[in-house]
Amino acid sequence: MSSNTDITRNERVAILKNIINKPIISNSDVIDLMRASRSIDVDYAKISNELVPDSGVFLNSKHMEQFVSADISDDFVIEEVRKQKSYFKRLQDLLPEFSQ
Repeated sequence: MSSNTDITRNERVAILKNIINKPIISNSDVIDLMRASRSIDVDYAKISNELVPDSGVFLNSKHMEQFVSADISDDFVIEEVRKQKSYFKRLQDLLPEFSQ
């Protein structure tokens, strides 16, 4: 599968600036930031989400490719998604502090 999420450095910077300038960081802002920084392939994300909900959002690109290729288990993915959700919830809470 070809990557449909290749974005330029300028696009990444624009996403980051948009998020940093907000007084409240939403869950969708954090997801946008994750996607920009991780360069997730949208085809893999779609397939991954069909297998385990939210895995297409919260897995890194390496794990997502392994999961879609059946090289890692559903149980691993479920636990990784749980960990990543927790991590990004904390990040969402801390981003306004970092931006100052």
